[in-house]
Formats: sequence, structure tokens, C-alpha cells
Amino acid sequence: MGYFYGVVRHEADSAKDAYMWLVRKLLPATLLFMVSACSAASITGTVTLAPMEGGCWLIKGDNKVTYQILNLPIEFQHDGLRVVTTLKTIDVATICMVGTPAEIGKIQRK
Repeated sequence: MGYFYGVVRHEADSAKDAYMWLVRKLLPATLLFMVSACSAASITGTVTLAPMEGGCWLIKGDNKVTYQILNLPIEFQHDGLRVVTTLKTIDVATICMVGTPAEIGKIQRK
């Protein structure tokens, strides 16, 4: 903590100044990481309900990748339904822990 504390104290005269210094230094790097951790993909696959408490909606892609869908519209919540969709993967932890967490951009029945 000595070096870090010294750098912060060198540029800041109060706790509020130290906090603002941290925000200015760390926030841009955090946002850059968050943007780079997400990616978009267009896939064809099958909607599946994972048999867990409360259930988790998945799309098992024809590309052999399973995605956990966080925002599947209710009209597409049918086990075995074939769909074509555009997904954006998201770097989050979920209670289902099955597949890659993703949100749907566009979706249609196949």
C-alpha cells in the first residue's frame, strides 16, 4: 500500500480527491475491458430449457456452442423450438452456470 498510497497522496489532498483520482485512472480501463469482453454472433440453434430449479433457457447452436439466454422473449420459450438469432455474449456469472451467457438482439423461428 505504500507506493500506491504515496501516489494517491501526492496527487490528492483529501479523501475525496483520492477517490476522484482513482475513478479517473481506473474507470476508463474498466470500461475498455467490459466492451472488449462482449462479442456478437449470428447463430442457428434449438431452444432448450435446462432442468434446474427455476429453469434456464438455453440455445444449443448448430456450431456446438451452448448459450444461456438472459432475455428470451416469452413467445420463444418452447423447448425444442428451432431459431435463428443474433446474440451478444456477456461476461457475467449466473446461477445456472450452463453455457455462455448471452442476450438476444434479433430472433426468429426457423
